[in-house]
Amino acid sequence: MHTKLAAALSVLVTTSLLTFSASASPTALTPTPASTPQALPSIPGIPSLPGFPIPPPSQPGLPAWPGIPGWPGLALPSIPGLGGVPSLDLLQAELAKCPPIEVSPGVRIPVPCGIARPAGGTSPRRYWPKALLPPTVDLALQGLTGPIKSQEQVGICWAFAASSAAEVSLRRQGFRDVLSPLHIVAAYSEKRLYGTSAKRGTAIAPESALPFEPVRGCLLNDSLGYRDVWCESAYRVESGTWRRYPNVVADVARADASGRYPLRKEYLSKEPNELATVLAEGRAIVLSIRVDSQAWGHTGAKSGTLPEYGNADRGAHEVLLNAYTWAGPVRYFRIQNSWGTGWGREGQVWISEASLRLHMIDAATVEVSPS
Repeated sequence: MHTKLAAALSVLVTTSLLTFSASASPTALTPTPASTPQALPSIPGIPSLPGFPIPPPSQPGLPAWPGIPGWPGLALPSIPGLGGVPSLDLLQAELAKCPPIEVSPGVRIPVPCGIARPAGGTSPRRYWPKALLPPTVDLALQGLTGPIKSQEQVGICWAFAASSAAEVSLRRQGFRDVLSPLHIVAAYSEKRLYGTSAKRGTAIAPESALPFEPVRGCLLNDSLGYRDVWCESAYRVESGTWRRYPNVVADVARADASGRYPLRKEYLSKEPNELATVLAEGRAIVLSIRVDSQAWGHTGAKSGTLPEYGNADRGAHEVLLNAYTWAGPVRYFRIQNSWGTGWGREGQVWISEASLRLHMIDAATVEVSPS
């Protein structure tokens, strides 16, 4: 049965990704090597975005998410000859045990199970309060936070969190730009994102220079260390293959030309008092945290405060911390997520310091300076 399914999927994927006109010959549709960019037609109304016909979820042979109508399930078998690419059976198993989380009514976002990256970095505590910390700090009330965003089905939460942290830095300096998460992903893909003491990082462009669109995001996403099977399933493209398509390469080049704001990342200790000190200075924090699908799902988060949870069943997810406050003896920190305004309370929730300590992987600041 697996053999028949794989064969059917292979035919479907070839048809979906490569058939752009009924008159094209099979030779003309042969995928070109990565070193030779492959031109794709644009989606009407979205200039320079490659067009991909998406087959309807009801096509025969497509495994669907159990009990989730309209979610097509995995459609891309593994690519022969590519080391480290999981087999179709393994991908199906991962998808079956790890269905997307319903983050608001009818909206589901995948968060990988059991795939938690190691801590990106830790640091001895650097920041100490110059005076008694205020009982409440809220960067949104200070007018420092940017808009709530949505990553849709693409596994680039870290880029959304970084862009939102950078926007806080910009607003402290009097700039109101909203930054492009996709330009951050592209710069990371080419190992030129963050600056060092010896070398300046890529100047990130405003969102208008490289707007978020999930198909383009999936093509750009080679940041995970493995294929983003969730966005591949949703958008019928192969993740991380953006260099094959000259229109996407040109989009990145235009964003590079429009770049204004180089980024600088600094890891913090995981001490909540240091996090509160940084927030009190008017700076936001990129937080990597282990997620529980029930607590972080729509039912758990809709009150605006995450319930306490023990063993997280999902891997790392990156969000923004933009506030803290006290409720009696308990301190809470506020999370700004990238799951749209329908999640939590307008895209944000409070998390207790105890849960933060238990599930935090690492924390960092992302600052920018105009180039």
